Amino acid sequence: MSVPRILKVEAETIRSEANYAVFRTKPDELSTVFNVGRYLDTIRRTDEGLKFESRVCVFDGEMIPNSLIYPI
Repeated sequence: MSVPRILKVEAETIRSEANYAVFRTKPDELSTVFNVGRYLDTIRRTDEGLKFESRVCVFDGEMIPNSLIYPI
């Protein structure tokens, strides 16, 4: 599990980053790395607590498999 890294704190805004990895396991095959990347998050302090203001998912690779039909 990836631990988020705080990049910057400004007043009511926090910018953070977290890596992710998705593995695919097919029947009778070894697991393979399917997709890796990182999230770039902007989090805002509100009266109700911390809330995501935005989340950008960046794939760390040149190609996404043609068979990518499953939500990640």
